[in-house]
Order: sequence, then structure tokens, then C-alpha cells
Amino acid sequence: MSSAGAKHTVGFVGIGMMGLPMSKRIASHGYPLYACDTSAAAMKEIGAVSGVKVSNDLAEIGRACDVVILMLPDSNVVKKVLFGEGGGLAAHLKKGAIVIDMSSSNPSVTRELGPRLEAAGVGFIDAPVSGGVKRAVDGSLAIMAGGDHALIERVKDLFLTMGKSIIETGMLGSGHAMKALNNYVSAAGLLAACEALKVGADFGIAPREPARTTAPRTS
Repeated sequence: MSSAGAKHTVGFVGIGMMGLPMSKRIASHGYPLYACDTSAAAMKEIGAVSGVKVSNDLAEIGRACDVVILMLPDSNVVKKVLFGEGGGLAAHLKKGAIVIDMSSSNPSVTRELGPRLEAAGVGFIDAPVSGGVKRAVDGSLAIMAGGDHALIERVKDLFLTMGKSIIETGMLGSGHAMKALNNYVSAAGLLAACEALKVGADFGIAPREPARTTAPRTS
């Protein structure tokens, strides 16, 4: 917590399909929240939620927040937000702040960014999620958290506003690696199922449940 008995002031950058319900969950649990996105429609929707301030000023978010969550398209965007024009978000974060990358990022880039933030006194956790929009809405996501255990413990209550299971995966970058491997296994299963359907079709097996026939009765 930011102080005894107080909740973190949270920045949430990336109010998209997943980010919108996730940020709403955080706000609904009483966390002061700064929301940031390039979409005016997304900013309008999250801005209507009690306790949320919308801002596209990364400097303001860095100065105001002790935890900042990133839910962005990829590692390139994450790097741009953190270290882009004018120094990015990282140039304005307070010492002791924590950045949580919940995007599906490249684990190698995550491990590259960690020491840069650490040098500025900022903690870094990679914590991608699994479960899709439905589970983001009801707060039952699975969160795969990589990084220092003590940092993860500091934001555990925040994680529990968004997910039911927090899986500590190990060193920084391991959360993003786990998400990539999870996606790989899922894609491999889908590919195998498609191949099975193709082989079945080659042998005349219809890709649907065949009509059942009843053997004629004999007297």
C-alpha cells in the first residue's frame, strides 16, 4: 500500500477491450484511478466511472500514481510509453513506484526494460492475463506474475480486484513467457484439431455428428 491503511493511487494506460473492464474493476474497489488512452470513446466511458480521472498527460500520471498498469498492444508500444518522447512515463515516476505490464508483451523486451526502471528506483512486474473479456468483466482472470516476490506482494490486493488466481511464475519476463507458451499450446491444439478434421474429411467423415440410425427389429 502507498501508506498504512491507504490504497494505491493507480494509473491505467490502455483502456481497450480488456483494459476497460479491468480498470472498472479497480475503480469499483475504491482505488483512486487515472486512466489514459488514445481513444476518445474509451476515455469518455471510463471517465463516467466514479473515482476515475482521465488524462493523456503521462507526466501527470507518473507524478500522481504509485502504481501504473500498462495494458497495451505489444512491447513496442510499452517501450514507447515508458521511454518515448520527453523521457516517457518513466521520467516522471516517483522512486518506489511500481510499473505492471499486463500486456501480452515480448519477454525478452520485458527483461531489457526492467533494469532501466530499476536504475530509476522503480519496480517492474510483468503480469499478463488469461480468461478473455468475460472474465475481465467479472474479475475472475488468471494473472501470471513475473518479478520480485516482494513487489508482487505489495500489489496482490490490487491484482485480486481483477483476478481470482495469481500465479507467480518466477523471474522478470517469466509471466510474459508463460502467456506466450499458453498461447502456443492453445494454437497447437487448434492446429491439431483442424488437421484431424481434414484427414477425417479425406476418409469421408462428415465434420459434424452423423445422424443415428436404429437397426430394424427382428421377430
